[in-house]
This record gives sequence, C-alpha cells and structure tokens, in this order.
Amino acid sequence: MNTETRDATRRIAEARDRVLRLERLRRLAERAELDLARAEARAAELEEEARRQGGDVERLESLTLARLLHDLRGTRDDALRRERQEHLEARLAHDAQREHAAALRRDLADLRQRAGELGDPEADYRAALADKARLLAAAGGAGAERVERAAHALA
Repeated sequence: MNTETRDATRRIAEARDRVLRLERLRRLAERAELDLARAEARAAELEEEARRQGGDVERLESLTLARLLHDLRGTRDDALRRERQEHLEARLAHDAQREHAAALRRDLADLRQRAGELGDPEADYRAALADKARLLAAAGGAGAERVERAAHALA
C-alpha cells in the first residue's frame, strides 16, 4: 500500500471517528433538550405554587374573612408563620428549578457548539472513501477489481 492509499485510509478512519462523535453529541443534545423542556415545565409549576402560597400569606395579612376567623380562634400567628414558611419553600424550590434549567441551557449550548466544531464529518467521510476508491482503481490489481464490484453493487 503506497503513501497516498495509507493517507486516504487514515482520513477515512478520522472522518468515521468524527461521525461517531457527532452522532453521540446529537443524542446528548436531544436528551438535554428533553430535560430542559421538563425542567422549564417544572419551574412553571413551582412558580404557580409559589404564587398560590404568596396569596395565602396576603390573605392572612390583609383584612379578610380568613384572617378574622384565625384572629377569633387565636391561631393567626401560627397560620401566618406556616404560610410564610410554605411560601418561602415554594420560592426556593422555584429558584432552584430555574437554576437547573439555566444549567441545562448552558450544557445544550455547549453540546451544539462542540457538534458545530466537528464540521461536516459525513461529507469528509464520503470524500475520503471516494478518494481511496479512485486511488485503488488507478492502481489496478485486486483493489481495483474490488472497487469496481462495489461500484456495480451500489449501482
């Protein structure tokens, strides 16, 4: 095997490796997109929960029937403390989920950037194969016969 043929074989192997890396990055990006969609949906749910909890706190702090009932029973302070705690927990959960979604967004951008840096390995692979086939056909012999049989089979 001459130097040109070895070089073509090396380029085929390198392009194949890049194709496999690109496929892996694409699968990871698809998974990250799904995870991000779930995280954003969960963040929206938690935001709504925090809003509801905040409404409960407001009802106990303002002059409402709920406040008057708690005042009459003497349980307003406990109820207000409990509602404030639930509101705080809901806000913290929402903030944590938003941070998680932001991290997933950064990971997804990184995966897309890395995939873009690979260029078009499928085209490189096809070009390297075509180059090696041309070299083998030009060299004649058994390699040329295999290339011709493969070309006929593909046709």
